[in-house]
Amino acid sequence: MAAADALASGYSLSLTIPHATYVSAGDSLASGNDVRVVRWNGSAWAELDRVVDSGSSWNSASTTIWFRTQAAISASATDTSYWLYYGNSSAGTPPANGDNVFDLYDDFSAGSINGSKWNVWSPAGISVTSTGGELKISGTTQSGSEYNPAGIYSTVDYTSGFAVESRFRIVSESTTAQADWKANFGLDASYLMVNSQASATKRTQYYSAGWQDVGPSTLNGQTFGYQRVSESMSTAGVARHSENGVFQSQRTGLTPGPYAAQFSFNPDVGGGGETSDVRFDDVAVRKYVANEPTTTLGGVDGAEAQVPMTITIAPAMTLTVGGKNGNCNGLTNTIGATATATTIPLSHLSPTSQVVGAQDLTLSTNAANGATVRLRSNSTTSPVMTNTVNSSFHVADATAGPLPSAGTEAFGFTTSDVGIAMTSGNVAPVPNSSSSTNVMSATGPVSRTSCVAFFGSMASTTPAGPYQTVIVYTAVPSF
Repeated sequence: MAAADALASGYSLSLTIPHATYVSAGDSLASGNDVRVVRWNGSAWAELDRVVDSGSSWNSASTTIWFRTQAAISASATDTSYWLYYGNSSAGTPPANGDNVFDLYDDFSAGSINGSKWNVWSPAGISVTSTGGELKISGTTQSGSEYNPAGIYSTVDYTSGFAVESRFRIVSESTTAQADWKANFGLDASYLMVNSQASATKRTQYYSAGWQDVGPSTLNGQTFGYQRVSESMSTAGVARHSENGVFQSQRTGLTPGPYAAQFSFNPDVGGGGETSDVRFDDVAVRKYVANEPTTTLGGVDGAEAQVPMTITIAPAMTLTVGGKNGNCNGLTNTIGATATATTIPLSHLSPTSQVVGAQDLTLSTNAANGATVRLRSNSTTSPVMTNTVNSSFHVADATAGPLPSAGTEAFGFTTSDVGIAMTSGNVAPVPNSSSSTNVMSATGPVSRTSCVAFFGSMASTTPAGPYQTVIVYTAVPSF
């Protein structure tokens, strides 16, 4: 099993096997009852629950099953304690409880909505029931509540690092409802949802003082059969929406929940009188990392086929730079939102004035021993802030310590990173290209955002003209 991020214990993993090949060779039962997942815990074998994926089936060329890890797996580590075995022709009913595979699971086969898992939204005229192994949302909207969603939301709240899977179909709906319905597929409407009123390229939206476009969706039509919809929220605040295994859209830079996983539908047409019948099924909530693991099979061993599974966590690291519209580590941002990922325009300075601009750095890595982000100028000399017309003129490097007062010539930076712990309001000089200084530091796997602010102060004797330096960030992992 290979991944780029460390996995917590209880992570739901999928495995695809050529089950039809096993069956045709006489090595496995067509029912899949003999296909089992076990783990060696160091002293004994433990059999695990496994469920067939809702979009898959037994006796298929590519049967996908899910099971749950029993121990954490560190970044860049390998776990070979999980085994798949099959071939017992008299195998009985296997352990296949979805509640033991996912954080939350419901195939709605119980005949009624499970109140320990779900709360229900049911506006006037709309019924929400568990019928025939499906969640059924149907009825006719009523004036006064026609904009209210109908459906279910989990009794447990989720914040980040989770994914939600479900299947969705429209059995019937009125013509005007088809042109303007809205549905949630796990995430809150303030993050991502589907709005059929928009064009196909803008149908994934979110609500913030009106509907805001995000990206496409294929969910459209008067009626359609089951579509598989997946949504996720990463610990870095990235929300993603996929349909039938195809990525559709995402939003970044979000502040996650907590909020309930929710599945809802409403014909968003004023005045009421709109009819609809939609179904959800096979809802699952599971842990999620941005770089999902892959699971591979080893060779067959023994009379009954025993196949070792290997989980390997591959190394990964990203560093993202963006403009910051806000203060940073005690320095007041004077240029606001004009800073970007590639420029910080400290603007025109009058003699004895001071200006501050900032950027956000987001570091994400699964490096077992953490990582550092280093900062330097591309200037080969110090001071690093140089007049672009007359290179003999410079702005003096800052002295490490409190921010100097306006009128004191200086250029420097500060960082808010907890791993650096620079005192609020203190600054430091920017080193030239012969060295660097740390602006972020982590001792283990991390995903966090810190800011770096740069300031310039001019004295009355600072020569006039344009000054510039290029800042270089370097992220260094320790795997």
